[in-house]
Amino acid sequence: MAYLVRLWQVNSEGQPAWHASLEDPHTGERRGFADLPSLFAFLEKQVRVASEPAWRVSDSTRVRTGDARAVGGCTRVESESVKEVDDGRN
Repeated sequence: MAYLVRLWQVNSEGQPAWHASLEDPHTGERRGFADLPSLFAFLEKQVRVASEPAWRVSDSTRVRTGDARAVGGCTRVESESVKEVDDGRN
């Protein structure tokens, strides 16, 4: 996940206010925010979603894909302990 952040200050009804925009450098998609709390809420949600484990089921073995790395015919899962799971190729 990567974003280009732009911040600028404007006067809103005589009071200074910050506005922001985010641009995804991979897709060019842009999002605008009327205030910093809206920007922070969006970023917090994106980080939370990106941090959720993605599960895949393979031969009735559940492995978190975010933590799994293929190692010589086995899947290595990093958690509190490292386990090797036979993926059927041995």
